[in-house]
Formats: sequence, C-alpha cells, structure tokens
Amino acid sequence: MSRRRSRRRSHRRNRRRSALAHVAHPRARTRMSRTKRKKRSSSSSSSSGSKKRRSSKAARASPRLREEIGLSDPFRDWLVHNLLRGVRPERLVEQLAQQAEVPREIAAREVDAMVSSPLLPMVTRYARWSRSLELVLELERKRQRGAAAIDRLATVDAETFYTRYYRAGRPLLLDDATRSWPALERWTPAYFAESLGDVELDVCVGRAADPTPDLNFAQHTQRMRVADFVARVLEAGESNDLYLIANNHAMKRDELAVLLDDIVIDTSIFDASKVRGASSLWLGPAGTITPLHHDTSNIFFCQIYGRKRVRLAPPGDIPLLRRLRGFYVGLDEGQDAERALDAAPDDQGPLAGARVVSVDLAPGDTLFIPAGWFHHVRALDVSISFSLLCFRQPNRFDWYTPGAPAL
Repeated sequence: MSRRRSRRRSHRRNRRRSALAHVAHPRARTRMSRTKRKKRSSSSSSSSGSKKRRSSKAARASPRLREEIGLSDPFRDWLVHNLLRGVRPERLVEQLAQQAEVPREIAAREVDAMVSSPLLPMVTRYARWSRSLELVLELERKRQRGAAAIDRLATVDAETFYTRYYRAGRPLLLDDATRSWPALERWTPAYFAESLGDVELDVCVGRAADPTPDLNFAQHTQRMRVADFVARVLEAGESNDLYLIANNHAMKRDELAVLLDDIVIDTSIFDASKVRGASSLWLGPAGTITPLHHDTSNIFFCQIYGRKRVRLAPPGDIPLLRRLRGFYVGLDEGQDAERALDAAPDDQGPLAGARVVSVDLAPGDTLFIPAGWFHHVRALDVSISFSLLCFRQPNRFDWYTPGAPAL
C-alpha cells in the first residue's frame, strides 16, 4: 500500500511539473539567477537535486516568483484549443486546478490572460470558418461512403472527357487511349540506351537515404549519359535510389524531341503545339516511389513500359489534409505510407478514414489524375512513363496550396 501511495504522489508531482513552467522573460531570469547565486554561496556542499527542491519550495512560497510561473506550452495549447471549442473559462480553471493540480491562482491568471487577449476574437473567427469548411468536407465524405470510385473506359471522346471528368475533377482510367502510339512498341530501356545513349540528362541519384527525395530533388540531381543511366537502372534490382523524374525536365531537351514522333496526340483533347513544354518523362527501376502528394494541374499519365501501382484519394479527405505540408502528406517517423494508405479505408492506421483507391497500370493504360487529387506511385517493374498536361482547357491552379505554412 505504501508503494502505491508513493507512486500516486510521484505521478501527481510529475503531472504538476509538466503543467507548470517558468515564464521566460528577462526579469524572471534575473531574479531566478540571483536566487541561485545566493543558494550557491550559502550551501556549496548541497547536491543539485536538493537545490532544485528548495528552489521549487521557494517558488511556491514567494508571491513574486509565483507571478513568474505559468503553464507549460502543451498546456497552453490545450487551453487555446478548448477556448476555441467554446468551453467556459471557469470550467477550464477547474480542470487545471483539479486534474492537472495547477494552483488555482495560476490557473485563473493564465485563463484570464488568454480570454482577454486581443488576438482571441480574430483566432476564433478563423477557427469557426475552418470548422465550417471541415464540416462541409465531412458531409461530402459521408455521402460518398467507401473508397473513391474510378471509372474505367476503353477510350473517351472530348465532350465526355471534359464534361464528366475534367471539369468535375473525377479521375478516369483508360485502357486503349495510347494503344496506337509507336512508343508502346519502341520505348524500352534498350531502345533508350541505343538511340539516345550519348545524350546527357539530369537524373536523380542517391534518393534512398533521403526521407523526402522528391522534395529535395535538386540535391540529388546529376548529369549522366542515358546509356550509363539505363545500365545502372537495369543493375539496381528493386531500388528507389535513382530515378528520372518530371522535375528533371527531360522532355525540354532538344535531343529528346525525337521521342515525340512516337506519341499520337488527340487534338480534340490536347493542344499539339504545347506538347514539348507540357509533357514529362519518368524512367527508373522497380521500387521507385513518388511520395503521397497533390499537384496543381491535371495530368494525363500514360504507362509505356513496365507496371506501376497508383494509390489515389480525393482532395477533400480530411485525414490527408491535416497532415499536408506543402504538397506532400507527412507521416511520423517509422510509419509506412503504403501500409497507412492500404489500411485507411478500413478506418485503421494514421490515415484512418481516407478514401483511398489503388490502381495497377500496365503498358497501354492511361490514368487521368485531376488537380488536387492525392496520389502515391510505386514502380512494380523497371518502368517508363509519360504524361501530358497540354489540355485545351485551363490547367494551371497554382493558387491551390492547402498545405501552405501561412496565408
């Protein structure tokens, strides 16, 4: 029984310590340093632990020092959160005093300081507006229960594509949109090495050791002959260490313009005059990964060689928006993105509730990815992919940055 009482007392002390912290302003630091100097001169033989205990007792006993003690940052965050939720100030004082064992005088002073802050009304307005938008998104999510649906068609005409998918922001999987492209027959790693072998391209190398290689792509960019790069890709096995990505802007190189002869452009959907500056090329080994992110443009993603697995989720999925940093969805260290995405529709894991759908793309498959849709891509084989962005309708939504750090 005595051990239990001791553990309970220790738990209460730790909880009280975590709730309180010295306010870091110059006068407080000066007065505390004077107190410490006095203690050193009067009792140099005391241990550091006893000094801390006496300092703590002095703080409780001295009104001047008590004024310099306030809530720790986590408890202040908790206080702001509950004030924005509409919890009454007197109830918060009671909770701090009874549950966190904060002295009532300090609890009342901290709550009063928050309530009287001129920033609180403004923050409250933003919080209410944010909550309203979140409820709208949640209502839409409840209406569309389960994973997001993706229509699958053989081909699509321009009117249907723009009316039902492009303007509506709905993804679409096409089986035969690129079947007539010569690229499906020609584009292989061997073809690239033979026909473009001496061309030098910027590629990304050393990605595997970087948790955010796409974000830091410039740090991994190296100039390399196509033949040398292809050789390394074929030797890599399953790896995310080297990859030719969209940000390497390969299709803007004059030497690669010949590849466009292998592409058949549907001019009812695309502006053929803009293909050169609005297309991208990917080439890499099995195991390359593009982390979960969204883009600010619509993408016509064409799988040419090998297979890729694409996991998608709608722009309004709150579990993803809450973790959005810039254009990428971040997970805590040690959490696996693919496992989290696969578990999300079953309300499991860190992304629980996200409406994730998985699509495997084989050569000849095309996936329309609307702007704002989250997507994670893994190469299942050595892979070559190509994308078009030169639609005949507006396709720049640079203002769409829900993960921006500030307004």
